[in-house]
Amino acid sequence: VVLARADGDGHQRLVAYVVKEQRTDAMQVPGGHPAHQESGESPELETPSSELSVSDLREFLKQRLPEYLVPSFFVVLERLPLTPNGKVDRKALPAPDGARPDLRQAYAAPRTDTERTLAEIWSQVTGVAQVGIHDNFFELGGDSILSMQVASRAGQAGLRLTVKDIFEHQTIAELASVAGASQGIVASQEIVTGPVPLTPIQHWFFNKILVDRHHWNMDVLLATQPGVDPALLNEIIQHLMVHHDGLRLCYTQVDGTWQQDNAAPGAPVPFSVVDLSDLPPAEQPVALDRAATELQVSMILDQPPLFRAAFFNLGPDRPGRLYMVMHHLIVDAFSWRVLLEDIQTAYQQLSAGQPIQLPSKTTSYQHWAERLVAHAQSETLRQELPYWLSFDRVPTPLPRDLSDGANTVASNRVVPIMFSPEETRALLQEVPKRYNARMHETILAAIGYAVARWTGDSTVRIDVEGHGREELFSDVDMTRTVGWCPSISPVQLDLDGADTPAAALIRTRDQNRQIPQRGVGYGMLRYLSQDAETRQRLAALPEAEVMLNYFGQFDQVVASSAIFQHMAAEPTGPAGSGNGNRFTVLFVVGQIMQGQLSVLFHYSENLHHRSTIQRVADDFQQMMRSLIGAEPHDEAGAGRPADVGNIAVPA
Repeated sequence: VVLARADGDGHQRLVAYVVKEQRTDAMQVPGGHPAHQESGESPELETPSSELSVSDLREFLKQRLPEYLVPSFFVVLERLPLTPNGKVDRKALPAPDGARPDLRQAYAAPRTDTERTLAEIWSQVTGVAQVGIHDNFFELGGDSILSMQVASRAGQAGLRLTVKDIFEHQTIAELASVAGASQGIVASQEIVTGPVPLTPIQHWFFNKILVDRHHWNMDVLLATQPGVDPALLNEIIQHLMVHHDGLRLCYTQVDGTWQQDNAAPGAPVPFSVVDLSDLPPAEQPVALDRAATELQVSMILDQPPLFRAAFFNLGPDRPGRLYMVMHHLIVDAFSWRVLLEDIQTAYQQLSAGQPIQLPSKTTSYQHWAERLVAHAQSETLRQELPYWLSFDRVPTPLPRDLSDGANTVASNRVVPIMFSPEETRALLQEVPKRYNARMHETILAAIGYAVARWTGDSTVRIDVEGHGREELFSDVDMTRTVGWCPSISPVQLDLDGADTPAAALIRTRDQNRQIPQRGVGYGMLRYLSQDAETRQRLAALPEAEVMLNYFGQFDQVVASSAIFQHMAAEPTGPAGSGNGNRFTVLFVVGQIMQGQLSVLFHYSENLHHRSTIQRVADDFQQMMRSLIGAEPHDEAGAGRPADVGNIAVPA
């Protein structure tokens, strides 16, 4: 019997319930036919059933099923529970306890304190309940952003690790050998104030966003647990403003040049409690959307804080909603992870009558920005220049349906693609094992494949947004730094001859790993170099018309929280102003929420018909599914996102 069950984090997983029979003949399949009669290619299971292992079952099923339909967990029972009328009592089937994905290596328990600490951290950030010391971090669904969370939590536990260590030592057994007890990088805990150089991504913003710059935000909406006290949330948010210096950044224009300053603490975050309990449930989302929209447009760049919050009371029988919105100039997706963890930590402390005591600050945004400016003048970085200048080939333009249309923000529309929990699990855990490719490389390959089919050109240019927090400096630690840190750099894929999805993924993976420092140097040379010729030559390069931003796994932050239930799905107004022009032609955003990968294709209806972008999105989805062995299907609702939460960004 196989069921889809929600685990403790709300993720849907396939669970198989197995009863072993004392028999030695070939394994039977539905209809009473032995497995070896069904297909000559499938192996026979002639091992005595009492010796049959979960790995045997899994390998057998992988011969017959696409990867995403192979159960994540196997629970062995003496007998299946039955109802009085003799049918399987599905409600009586037990939840898997402490189960882990069935990896190629057997589970090996931690042996030392360091291994036990690392196993617990890996379990927290990946959502896998039982982690063995020989399990590969990336085969468990880890990625570069989660690796930063591992490094941060290891530091709080007294272990010195870097993200580079995790990439080079991908099992706990290997990682424990390099994880020393160390003080690590000691950052100043003093209040940071004063001027801050603009970072490359902030230069990009002021060059690209020319209208209504005050309205370009990131926001989150969270369903809260029953009994959450809004007064405590307000106290915590005000504390965050003091602790995280980057939340107090503000911006002024002097003689046509934008300047950034870190203000001193003092101005509180506007926090309101909105009572919607008297409204019928059907009207509450509309009222919430209206109130959130007012907060979205209320930012003033030279008046910190660029942060607003509200608690919505939906009634005694419904979870409340905590809404927080910040201008994008001061926050990114990784920062939200830090902030949400801090809110949960502080709430537990206040609820227990303790003072707020958050983990120590890491390198300030101010110091990091100063180091980027200095590094931009280094000979090490100048050596990257020939690589970036090689991107001089004009990309084939994306075919337009409407040749004279204006690429306005108001014309932005979205085609959503959604992958099931089983498909998402396979993309996170099975594809990395099979192709040695990480999730962002898989998504990049599928977008390149779809765009190449659209344009007819096997060379595809894509601007890729990375998290930007690369370990460039030995004395800088960005694992708990709040601010807007991402990098944007061009990636040029040559898919000539890569005529299968697997070949396209391998080609993309290999080309992506040739990019120096994951692309962070491009923005520094483009915007921070003091050599005017360098800046001009990079600015003159042909621009890509496709941009990708993959946020990674976000909902692990609120999973099993004492104060948050999940990311909520009610509308919260536009994250960006409807005036002005969009910054690219096709903007693709991917993220994992509640165990499901969603990918949104943003386009302008003034340039393209929805059916055109839908075909591109379908090609993308078909390639992704082919990599996990799934067959395409067209049932009602396929490809549509469910009502899962979202971290909203301006398109």
